[in-house]
Amino acid sequence: MPHLNRSRVIVVALVLSLLSFIWTFGLPRQLPQPELVIEHHSEPSKLKDPAKNLGNLLPEEQEADQPAPSLASIPTSTSTSARPPSVHVAAAQTTPANPPAETGTVSATAEDEVIATPVAPIKNDTDSPTPLPTSTSRPQRCKEVHGAKDITVIVKTSKADIASELPAQLETLLSCVSDFLIFSDHGGVFNGITVHDVLEGVSDASRAAHSEFEDYESLKSQDQTSLQPGSVNKELDKWKILPMIYRAFEMRPRSRFYIFIETPTFLSWTNLLQWTDRLDERIQYYSGAQGETNNVRFAQKESGILLSNSAMEKYKKAYNERYAKVWEEKVAKEVSGDMVLATAMADAKVEFYRSWPLMQGESLATLEWSSKVWCAPAISWGKMHNEEAKEERGLVWEFERNWTRSNSWTAPYMFKDVYESLVEPAMSIQKYDWDNLSDNVAIIRPSDDDSEAQENSEWLSHAEDVRNAVRSMDDCRHVCKLREECLQWKWSKKGRGECHLGDKVRFGRKVEKSDDSWNSGWMMDRIKQRREKEMKEGKKKKAKSKDKNNEEVPWECTDPRWKFNQS
Repeated sequence: MPHLNRSRVIVVALVLSLLSFIWTFGLPRQLPQPELVIEHHSEPSKLKDPAKNLGNLLPEEQEADQPAPSLASIPTSTSTSARPPSVHVAAAQTTPANPPAETGTVSATAEDEVIATPVAPIKNDTDSPTPLPTSTSRPQRCKEVHGAKDITVIVKTSKADIASELPAQLETLLSCVSDFLIFSDHGGVFNGITVHDVLEGVSDASRAAHSEFEDYESLKSQDQTSLQPGSVNKELDKWKILPMIYRAFEMRPRSRFYIFIETPTFLSWTNLLQWTDRLDERIQYYSGAQGETNNVRFAQKESGILLSNSAMEKYKKAYNERYAKVWEEKVAKEVSGDMVLATAMADAKVEFYRSWPLMQGESLATLEWSSKVWCAPAISWGKMHNEEAKEERGLVWEFERNWTRSNSWTAPYMFKDVYESLVEPAMSIQKYDWDNLSDNVAIIRPSDDDSEAQENSEWLSHAEDVRNAVRSMDDCRHVCKLREECLQWKWSKKGRGECHLGDKVRFGRKVEKSDDSWNSGWMMDRIKQRREKEMKEGKKKKAKSKDKNNEEVPWECTDPRWKFNQS
């Protein structure tokens, strides 16, 4: 074996180094490929600030936003408002081209136009990434937005009201609803849409035992044009609700949520979709604005009634077991359909969830614009059944169209937004031929000047400014200014003069012009100052609170307040 000296060791080391260099850099090989990163984006409704994150992605072909119309544009009503309480200064699924008989469809309307697509549609195929939205993304229609096909809207009407009330729903809300059903006290077709007779399932025994079904039988032979709108037999109407809910689930068993409304009810489609997207249909939801009679809580039908798929499943089981034997007999004893349903849901072991103010039964005119509703998303409105209220429906509908164009379908609007866009711009210090529903204090001059009469004695005991309030609008406004709680007033020459003061902000409606029609006004500066004061006090209270996360500041809308089932 040859002897290893120093020179031989150096030669070996050099050879090994050369081989290592050739192996590393000299031989051809495949380079490593970068991995594809798949980024999963949240669903539209889960984004905290969708308007900020997504921006305005309106297609170029869409018309520019128009300013929201004002309530001041509502034409004069043909009827005067009802007189408020009077006291003498008292505090106070996709629709097919040829739909089956039970499917509601409407022709395309202006709202069924192209709407901006803020995010790409969610796909069922989770193996491929969802493409990011671009300016050339396929635009959506209002029937195709996220969640639209998961909701069934059920409208309850009557033969007397269908011609005067249903068209307003078809032109607004239902033009965007993918799946809706119409139930009534008669069957037939209205404007190409099937109307289902919901009373045909009531037993012969109940029909024979209760006189209201005489009206039901006579409706079958009466021409619709001969019926007076509003002439609904309330005793007959309450029989509709239980079979209506059962049949809706039989016809649409796979919807996530079902919302039942009256024809005067208006729903915000975008807010409803965003709300139900936050809810789990596996929870048994029976929800609406709360009413209470004899310690029984119920969902008021005027504001809409929301039921989840799970609640409907449980209701169906109880209906099959108890309707013929128990529930039909109870219907005749209850005062309203609301109570009928509450009793049935209690029997079915479905709990009631109070959802006010998200769902509420007032209109733009009658709602109290308070801090309790201010930051809540507006889902439902009620009392939109007469001509002036239908004008309000049109204004809210146009406001919502503008909102979804500017803010996308993933940003809810709050009552605050409606007030600032529609109500506040139409309010003023003084408004002629207008009843703003001021009702906390009524100052009414007695009908004669008999000083011995008790009412005159009380009248004369009041301060001169109070007595003078009945003389003119200026005097009525003056006494409102003197009363610290007063936020609005209304005055009329009726009788010997009336001045009514209000401590709550309501808008009211235009009334027919006459010699004694109401004239109204608001203390605009005081309303603003009251809000600022209450917000400031709320911030101080929150700063001292041990539970700052759950302490809400009045009038401060950092985020929409989706909370419901609150006391």
